[in-house]
Amino acid sequence: MSIKAKIMILLKYGGSWVLMFLVQLVLLAMIWRRTRGGTRLLVVTVWALFFAAYLLVPIDFVFSLTFPVNLYRSMVIPALIWQFAVGFAALGLIAGLAWMLVRYRMFPVADRRRMRPSEALERLLARSGMRGALWGLFFAGFLFAASGLHQALRPPVVVRHVIAVRGLKAPVTILHLTDTHAGYFCSEEDLRRVVDLARELKPDLVVLTGDQLHGAHAPFAALLRRGLTGLQARYGVYQVAGNHDHRTGVGLLYDALAPLGVVSLHNRHVVVPTDAGPLAIAGIDDTRYGGDLQAALADLPQGVPVLLLSHRPDVLAAAAAAGVDVVFSGHTHGGQICLFGLCLSDVEGRLRRGEYRLQGTTLIVSSGVGTTGLPLRMFSPAEVDWIVLEPASAESPGARPGEAP
Repeated sequence: MSIKAKIMILLKYGGSWVLMFLVQLVLLAMIWRRTRGGTRLLVVTVWALFFAAYLLVPIDFVFSLTFPVNLYRSMVIPALIWQFAVGFAALGLIAGLAWMLVRYRMFPVADRRRMRPSEALERLLARSGMRGALWGLFFAGFLFAASGLHQALRPPVVVRHVIAVRGLKAPVTILHLTDTHAGYFCSEEDLRRVVDLARELKPDLVVLTGDQLHGAHAPFAALLRRGLTGLQARYGVYQVAGNHDHRTGVGLLYDALAPLGVVSLHNRHVVVPTDAGPLAIAGIDDTRYGGDLQAALADLPQGVPVLLLSHRPDVLAAAAAAGVDVVFSGHTHGGQICLFGLCLSDVEGRLRRGEYRLQGTTLIVSSGVGTTGLPLRMFSPAEVDWIVLEPASAESPGARPGEAP
């Protein structure tokens, strides 16, 4: 992928990075205006160090430098905490300034003249308590970023599900991994923890539901392969691609994991013989990058339980209409940042995290292992899913009305 294409992707999808970039330039202008001599040199030097660290990931992304993950963490994480602390204070300053300007423009002051923005800023900063409020916002931003980074970099928790499925003769266990986003903040060591978990749990199947890679950064394919070496399951490991994988090129993803025996389901299905009977595992590409459910389910044998891997959960209604038994999805990161009952992923739909049922079809949406955009999580922990599929009885949710389990 060309440097120009990467810059366009960064501008299109890296909104959080671009916004904080602009905030820091505004901060530099304020520092330059309000300091002199040695104080200016010291403060600008500190600003430049944090700013350079903050730019490490965008620069690495564009030029494919691929520094070690520990370097990203040691340099970028302090820079992000600094960015958020300054950003919170800047928002408070802007809000206060806007209030001053509105007040003095809408209501005439004694000398009947409009107040210049610079004068309004000086008066705002001179007001009793305003400086303290800005420092409070600075530390609030510091704590928010530190907490979010801590939550994002913690090992994933194991979330357990038990689902009744028609047509099974015995239980089948599945380890569901999604959104590893291998690269900047998901290292080989983080991936090996997942492999060790699989060795401990010994699942019958392992499924990966997209965004194994991060962004359009091809060198991370080798990191992903090394990190997932040894990932095995009794009946195989299967994957589909997500939107980040498509930006990189799905061929890179498929080629990276093929030597590990990972089967890529590119709008197709396979029928796997198991002790519980034959099991159809279908997979579609990200629904915004050519996912074709009809092609994936074409020529399915009758009476065989069907599992569908889909990066995005918005396929639930179509999957239910097609008679799919269980859908595995990710993409949402469980909201990634959730505050006061609202999450970032809510802009894309209500299917955020957990189990959903529609017409006998069960959807499992995982919050995933890694993060996208900034490495922050708030009240949305990283997770892997441990699913037990059990034979359905006539009364269980897994059996459709009028059908034998």
